[in-house]
Amino acid sequence: GRLVYLDTFGNCKLAGLRADLEASVGPMRPGRAVRVEPDGGAEREMAWADTFGDVPVGTPILYVDSYDRLTIAVNQGSRE
Repeated sequence: GRLVYLDTFGNCKLAGLRADLEASVGPMRPGRAVRVEPDGGAEREMAWADTFGDVPVGTPILYVDSYDRLTIAVNQGSRE
């Protein structure tokens, strides 16, 4: 998915929705590994999570925000 914007917390909001992802890879469950490869960047594996509490502090996650948008974040990370 394409990056749409960074929110005030530094979370990366993507253009895709959960249904888009599940249509291509199947049902998402907490802890499932997801590979993310940003343009020009190295591929990185992160966990799918329903909540930030599903992963340790400092761990990157892919989750769905309240608008059903795919989002990449770091548990207790900061934009600063």
